[in-house]
Amino acid sequence: KTISGGVQLQKLQMAGKSKQEALARIVPVNIQRHVLYNPFTNYSYFLNSALLYVMLYLFVFLSSIYTLGNELKKGTGINLLETSGNSVRMAITGKLFPYTIIFSGFALLINILLYQVEGMPLNGEYWMIFTGQFITIVTYQLMALIFLGVTSNLRLALSLASAYSMMAITFSGLTYPLEAMPKIAQIFATLFPFTWWEKLMISQSLRGAPPKEALVYICYILIFLLISLLFLPVFKQHLGQEKYWGKK
Repeated sequence: KTISGGVQLQKLQMAGKSKQEALARIVPVNIQRHVLYNPFTNYSYFLNSALLYVMLYLFVFLSSIYTLGNELKKGTGINLLETSGNSVRMAITGKLFPYTIIFSGFALLINILLYQVEGMPLNGEYWMIFTGQFITIVTYQLMALIFLGVTSNLRLALSLASAYSMMAITFSGLTYPLEAMPKIAQIFATLFPFTWWEKLMISQSLRGAPPKEALVYICYILIFLLISLLFLPVFKQHLGQEKYWGKK
């Protein structure tokens, strides 16, 4: 096309057209192409961020289940309640808060690796990304209440949580566009906090979307957190009743 355009340019100029007029005849519309969801055409930005974050949230999830489920397995739940003044909220806060700080530190380390070492673009607001990370970490910690409340079994809860976490990366729309999936798969994808975290990260890091778009994704993540809090009475009951103790 370049050679053909050059020949046409010379012919039009020989016919009396100016160079600008000739170029307008050869290329009447200047095409500008933009890649919407991968504007840097660098797939490593997607894969590296997704794999690092999914591993972070996986360890957050499993460690929280183990930390809380161990009280049921060892039958020390009643002691935990007595220590916390019979407040299950205080008990869970005391058990999980140190891990919240540790995993938030790991999130900062991942950010340094991605944005400083690898050079991943940051076109949005970093404070919004870290806020989303912190909320997602706390959400996955509290979701341990759901799995322990439903199963009251440490081993089963860990197994189900592992499968749940691995399915999250499959249905997040990372490797295959969510919009192209069957409707049932799109609905299923909404059942994972990681789906909304991934959308938040891409919108703020790669696309430079306004913060109000990220707030929508944070609200979706908070729905999982609120649902988890509904299982507080169930977990308190498990801690205080001997029939739920000793299950592996």
